Amino acid sequence: MDGCACLTGWRLHQGKCYFFSTEKMHWSQSQEYCTSKGAHLVIINNQQEQNFVSSRINETHWIGLSDQDTEGQWVWVDGTPLDRSGTQYWWETEPDNWMGAGDPSGEDCASLGDQTETLITGSTLLVEK
Repeated sequence: MDGCACLTGWRLHQGKCYFFSTEKMHWSQSQEYCTSKGAHLVIINNQQEQNFVSSRINETHWIGLSDQDTEGQWVWVDGTPLDRSGTQYWWETEPDNWMGAGDPSGEDCASLGDQTETLITGSTLLVEK
C-alpha cells in the first residue's frame, strides 16, 4: 500500500500494512485468504520487521515461508529463497520437518508465536505492500 494510511484493522510499519488475524486456518488456506484480500502471508525482510511482528502476537501465526516445492529449500511466498545468514524466523530447533498429527510428509511451513500451540491450524498473518 503506497502512502501513510492502512485500512481499518491493519497496522502500519515501515511502509507496509499488516493484519493480524485470529481466524484459525491451515497454511495453504491462510495464503489463499491473504490473496483474496490482495495481500500475502508476511515476508520478513529484516530484524526490525521481525521485532515488530513478534511483539504484536501472543499465539501462533503463519509466515510466508515454506519448503513445500522442494524439501529443505525454504522460499518466501514471493519466490525469494530464504537467506539463512540473516534473521531467524522460527524456534531454535526448527526447521525439523515435524511429522505430527498423522502427516507422513512432514511440515512444509513456518510460523511465529507460542511453540506450545498446535501448528496444524495456526492463525493467519497478512501483509500488504
